[in-house]
Amino acid sequence: MVAIVVAIGWWQTRHLLPGGTIAPAIVTTTINGESFDLAAHKGKTVLVYFFAPWCGVCKVSAGNLTWIKSLTDPAKTTVVAVALDYESRASIDGFVKETGLEGVTTPIGNDAIRDAYRISAYPSYYVIKDDGTVAFVSVGYSTFLGMLIRTWLA
Repeated sequence: MVAIVVAIGWWQTRHLLPGGTIAPAIVTTTINGESFDLAAHKGKTVLVYFFAPWCGVCKVSAGNLTWIKSLTDPAKTTVVAVALDYESRASIDGFVKETGLEGVTTPIGNDAIRDAYRISAYPSYYVIKDDGTVAFVSVGYSTFLGMLIRTWLA
């Protein structure tokens, strides 16, 4: 059973950036109109969660980000939810309200960011170490505990 779970995880993440890769830049604005630059968070562990507002699995798992943010030290960890493949700004705002992500930084992504991180399925997330390199990747539903442990281990 463990071998099957590991094999499925490998298959789902095979196209994402491998561990040890320097995380590509994310420079954009947030849904609150603030500038966001991933490089400004170097020195911290960063959980970068990529979602699409129409994604049902994203709606189920996004709430985990609020819990992770509340249980981690903001001086050491940043949690962000990057919106991709959205139809309108209103769809992003609706997703954030529906999932309770109002307290999580939500950058508005674009095709260049999606391509740089090789996102082809939602949700996908990366845990980036304090040195700016990829520590962990995941595609699909991940439990709160799974996300939290990966964040702590980075």
